[in-house]
Amino acid sequence: MEGGGISVPGWTGKIDANEERARQALKNAKLALEGGFHARYHRSGVTYWNPANKAAGNYTVKATFKSPKYMNLNSHPHPYGIVIAGNDLGTISRATSMCRLWKW
Repeated sequence: MEGGGISVPGWTGKIDANEERARQALKNAKLALEGGFHARYHRSGVTYWNPANKAAGNYTVKATFKSPKYMNLNSHPHPYGIVIAGNDLGTISRATSMCRLWKW
């Protein structure tokens, strides 16, 4: 993907295991500040996070998904969502809780 990778300061990411086995890389997806926080994918499943963003106890996570252009590229059900909690991100033993949305 042109301009792919992570260009938001402090953020990092990890390609999903299945995509990694298919030789995908972070450069095949994009995380940028383009009129707001914006993630764009080109086949690669990616989890992004900022190690400085940590919460404990009760907290609220809010997100707005505006991706009809991306979602309309798929000819099959495809998930997208937001990670709301995680441990050991970027390692083989990572654990996440996420809210996933599907376009049918």
